[in-house]
This record gives sequence, C-alpha cells and structure tokens, in this order.
Amino acid sequence: MSDNVSISEQNNCLDLPKKILTRYPTICPIGTILEDIDLEKFEKASTKYRKPSYQRMMSKSVEWQVKLIESILEGNTIGPLTLSKWSHCQLLEHGETDYDEFYNIEDGQCRLSAMLNFKNGNITTKYGNYENMKIKIAFDTTTLSLEMLDKANSRIRDSEYLTALCNNFQLLQEGSPLTASDRFWAQSKSDDTNFPGSPLVNLTVEMINNNSLGVLFRNFCGFVTLNSRTPNGRKKLADAVSIIAAALYGVEYANSKFFDKVPLLSRNIDDEEQTNMERIFKIIFGILAEVETNEPRRSNERFASYFSTPQKFIGSMLLDIEQNSNPQHEGEIKERWVKVINVMRNMSFDTSKNMTECLDECVYSNLTTGNRRNCTRGDYEARLDAIKEWCNRNEE
Repeated sequence: MSDNVSISEQNNCLDLPKKILTRYPTICPIGTILEDIDLEKFEKASTKYRKPSYQRMMSKSVEWQVKLIESILEGNTIGPLTLSKWSHCQLLEHGETDYDEFYNIEDGQCRLSAMLNFKNGNITTKYGNYENMKIKIAFDTTTLSLEMLDKANSRIRDSEYLTALCNNFQLLQEGSPLTASDRFWAQSKSDDTNFPGSPLVNLTVEMINNNSLGVLFRNFCGFVTLNSRTPNGRKKLADAVSIIAAALYGVEYANSKFFDKVPLLSRNIDDEEQTNMERIFKIIFGILAEVETNEPRRSNERFASYFSTPQKFIGSMLLDIEQNSNPQHEGEIKERWVKVINVMRNMSFDTSKNMTECLDECVYSNLTTGNRRNCTRGDYEARLDAIKEWCNRNEE
C-alpha cells in the first residue's frame, strides 16, 4: 500500500473538517444577563446579550412560562443556554479604539423571554411576583449553565464563524423542531453581520420581494412579503425556495424539504440560469392569467391556494415546460393547463369538493396514492402523464 495514502483513505472515511467552533461551559446569574439583554432589535441591539437574525420569533404560552419560572424558584435545572461570543474593534477619531464584546443567543431565547416577562411583571407565580424582595433575590442570584461558542482560533474570519453558527443553529432545538423555513432563513444574507448567505435563498427572497415577478407571485401564489421577523412572512420561505429551485435545477426539487436542497445552497446562480428561470415563470403566470380571464375568481374561492405549493399544479407545470422547452410548444402547454385547471375549479364549485378530491376523481384515478401526493420527479411525471391523458380524452 502506498505511503501517500492516508488512513482515512484506506478506511474509505472522510477527513475531519476544519474546526471552526470551540466550546466551553460557564455559569452566570440570571440577574446579570437580564440587566443587559435585548431580544427585539437583533443585530441593531447594543446590549451585551442579543438575538441573531437567524433566530425565530417564538413565544411560549403563559402557562409554560409560569412553570419555567416556578422551576427556577424551586431550584430545578432548566437546561443550559447556548451563546456565541463576538468581538468587534473599531478605530475612532483621535486614534482611540472602541472594543465591543457581546453574546448572541443561539439556543434559549424562549427561556430568557419568559425570565424577562417575569422580571417586567408580566407574569406571576404561585410563590409571588418579582416585586417580592425574597423572590427577586432568589431569582436574580440563580445561576444558569451556559455553553459558550467561540472561534476555534483567531485566524477564522467572521463570515466563516457566522456560517458555522448558522449550521449549528439548524441542529439546535428548544421544544419546537426547526421547520424547513427556519433552516432556510438561517442561510439568508445578513448585511448587518456581512454574512453572504446562500445564492438560492437570497435569489428567492429577492424574486418574491423585489423582482418585477414578485407582484405575480403574490397575486397568483398568495405569497406575502418574505420576512424572517413576521410569522406569515417567515413560514412561506420553504415553499418559495422549492418553486424557485425547481425552475432552476429541475422538478425533483419541487418540494419543501430542506435537506434535499443542501447541495444547492452554496451553488452560484449565473445570469443565464436566472434569465431562463424568469422565462419559465412568465410562461406559468401567463397561463394563470388566462385561467382567470376565462373563469374569474369567485368571491369565496381560495384561488391562490391552488398554486402556493408545487404539489397540485406548479410542479407538473414546471415539468411540462421542461419537457417542451421549444417556444413553439407554449400554446399547447397553455391550452392544456387552462383547460384542466378551470374544469377542476368548476367541478369543485358545483360539487363542493376540494381541488384535491376533484383531481383524484377525474384525473388521477388510475394513480397510486404515492403518485398523487408525493413530490419526486417520478410522481410529477405520473401526474403530468395523467393530465395529458385526461386532456386527450376530453378534447372538444
């Protein structure tokens, strides 16, 4: 065996990755943390303890918060908090330097939020409230276990450190598992911290929020402005990424699963790819405009819900365009989709069945349940074949 072959290669194992993060345990009294914390302003906060942009806007019920505070007052453990250490040095006028050291809350914001609510008098316990001096002292002097994250060495750039923290955040859970949208938001660009983010996620946010096609996404797909700080704006990112990724790279990505798209997150998107993607959506929105022209929306119809995810129509439409990329086929594609969508809409209105039931009964009756519901390329191919067959049977 060659001396140049590493042990890892001999065992068909991967080499260990470059170490970006180091960790160490410490403790700190609750009162010390709460007197210098801001959970609202994210990167714009000037306090010692802050919340990073990729954190969720989560809140727990009053009952949950009360039980947490009572556990603290009873001397029970509430688990460690995870914080990341940051330090910035800035040169000021007259040669002076300003050194800013602070800690981002990686895991534990719900617990800290409950503690703040108790300190601010928003909740009380069976033992009393924060104004009771005995309770105040017991609460403020309780020490919390902290797991501190820091750069493994001083040569690591802030951008590397932040990327590692974002990836680490995706592995952390505090009661509620991270959704696909939470994971995608952790990959979005942050100007405040110079984090470049994923080209795919950044393009998705730009397309929905600022691109000229954004109005059409909102009109036909029901997307609100994507925003990590609002519940509605946060939760739709996974669906939006799935549709953009499918138009860029293929219908196999037309699902809201985060881990399916991990290989795409670092891939750069060139002008040609973006132009082709925009061309595809112009075709789709042209189809939907004609759908609505031929059959205007009814007052109680949830029209945009048909197209807010790739499952019902958008995924199969993307595949149809992919398979027939020559512009001469666009008229045929439009005619097919306008017909099937409006027939299903009218059937749903006349029978009070939902769109899925109408499709299952009339179009997908010979498909397996998996082909009807799942979102692999094979499933979309089966659905598209069924739609074409239905159109052929129902030619006027």
